[in-house]
Amino acid sequence: MRGGALGWPFEKTIKFGYCKIIDLLGNVMRALSYFLALCLCVGLSVAATAQGDMRDAYKAKKDGDIQKALDIALPLCDAGDGKACWFAGDLPRIGYEDYGVKTERSNGFYLKACDLNIPEGCYNYARGLTSNRYKTDEEKETKARKYYGLACVADVPGACNNLAVMQMIGMGGEKDLAGARSNYKKGCDEPKGGLPCVNYGEMLETGKGGDVDLSGARKAFKRSCEKYYFSKRCYKYAASLTDERAGKTDFAKAEKMFIRDCDLFMGGACHGYGLLLESGQGVARDMASALTYFEKACNNSFPEGCYDYGRLMESGNAGPINYDKVKDSYERACNKFVAKGCYAGGQLVRNVNLNPDDSAAFRDYHAKVFFQKACDLEMAEGCLELPEAN
Repeated sequence: MRGGALGWPFEKTIKFGYCKIIDLLGNVMRALSYFLALCLCVGLSVAATAQGDMRDAYKAKKDGDIQKALDIALPLCDAGDGKACWFAGDLPRIGYEDYGVKTERSNGFYLKACDLNIPEGCYNYARGLTSNRYKTDEEKETKARKYYGLACVADVPGACNNLAVMQMIGMGGEKDLAGARSNYKKGCDEPKGGLPCVNYGEMLETGKGGDVDLSGARKAFKRSCEKYYFSKRCYKYAASLTDERAGKTDFAKAEKMFIRDCDLFMGGACHGYGLLLESGQGVARDMASALTYFEKACNNSFPEGCYDYGRLMESGNAGPINYDKVKDSYERACNKFVAKGCYAGGQLVRNVNLNPDDSAAFRDYHAKVFFQKACDLEMAEGCLELPEAN
């Protein structure tokens, strides 16, 4: 018998059917390939058209025709183009459009961009919710914290720092110092992480949200200062160079940085150099010059400088004492929430007769005002000086 046990006619039939099935599958696959190719071509055509439209939109924006730019971007945004939504949100005001109206318009586009997986949209939406701190509310703050979180996860520059600020002060939710510390670190690692590095360094320096790490704080301050030259806080790095607990000291480098940045009206640098001059660490001790630098710090919006100016002048170690200037410097420090300035001011007005016409009762009342402010700033010594504590 030909063809094995079944016989050749049966075997031939089976082979014929098998070949037919193979041919049919081949036709299906070819049809599917043509369909996918067609979809790809259509998709590329649509994308190219959208890209071309967005080029026109950018040109219109550059030419100052904001309405035309918006008219081009709007249908693309409605069609699901997240980048077009973000672009529409980022457009400036149209003509004399009210700022509040513009903000609401932009926020709508930013939110849609965020929903279409454009993380910059999440970041801008969060910023828009808190753009006016005097008109924000708990609901907006909660949303802002959520969307900053989404942007931070996507590594949008600035998002982690802003999220950490909210976590630090309990805005939009509970305080979360550990979370703030973690997000400041993430922000510090960004290509332009100047400010987050400063904030991260300060948390390491004070032990907020974790253990004290002075060596790590110095590294963070160095990164913010040397890599980004965030000069408003370079004094932090300079100060860490004078602290042996943070690593090897370098007083010469610290002095150079303090002087440079003080000349640029950075109050913290003036204050840091004043402390060096007062202590004589790494420099010749010079009380009169220290007083001058404390005054510079105070006049350049660094309230700790105001306190130290009053403290050093009151001690008499830097020259003649002018109690009016001492009192004024303590008041300036106190008004900027330096608790020890409030406490020192209270001690001064109670114990020194600044005005012969003032009665003892008046001085006690004035002192109480200072002590109450110190107590409100959580300084225990101020609370103990209040009458109800005795």
